[in-house]
Amino acid sequence: RLDGVVFDCGCSIRWIQLWQQRGEAGLHTQQLYCRNGASKMRLHNMYINNCDLPEISVSHSSVLVTEGENVTVSCNGSGSPLPEVDWTVGGLHSINTHLVRNTQI
Repeated sequence: RLDGVVFDCGCSIRWIQLWQQRGEAGLHTQQLYCRNGASKMRLHNMYINNCDLPEISVSHSSVLVTEGENVTVSCNGSGSPLPEVDWTVGGLHSINTHLVRNTQI
């Protein structure tokens, strides 16, 4: 239960707002608030620019290669603010390259 908790308005609580809108975790029946400076507002009324949910895409979901061949798999993330995208590549016994490119348009 989160009734009575006053969050700081911002992207960091966007997921709670979405859960409330979707009726997840029983949040749709609770009165949730956030504080924006000195004012307090209902969480479902919160709107903040540049607070998009991140989108992640992977170039291949399954790749079959013969030992000794090269393979390139890309993982792309977008959103505002720009998300940090990382994946665990433990257990690989090959040379891998991890490229990070932070660009915003």
